[in-house]
Amino acid sequence: MTLPAERDAEDGGAASDYAPASLDQATEAMRLALAAEDLDALAGALRARRAAIDTGASPTPEAFEAGEFALSALAAMKRRWAVEGARIEQVRAGIAGSLQHLRRLNFDYEG
Repeated sequence: MTLPAERDAEDGGAASDYAPASLDQATEAMRLALAAEDLDALAGALRARRAAIDTGASPTPEAFEAGEFALSALAAMKRRWAVEGARIEQVRAGIAGSLQHLRRLNFDYEG
């Protein structure tokens, strides 16, 4: 589901520049973006949620809870990516270390 607010996310367009999505549609788009870990889609969904609220939509308890869930999901995603980043650095260091060992070898193929 592509919300109008997502169409020009690269151009920095605000959700209010487009036909507004309902708060329920924007909340569902937010949930889908979180599940896919798609930060661009998440940004668009959050802009659409903000625009819906700014145009008078009253957040339901479910919509409020979904926003709270999004905050905790982002924190968990950040922690997971930090761990993965550390693992990638360990692999990189291991590869770099093995390459330095190969540089020290002297291959003399003269007969």
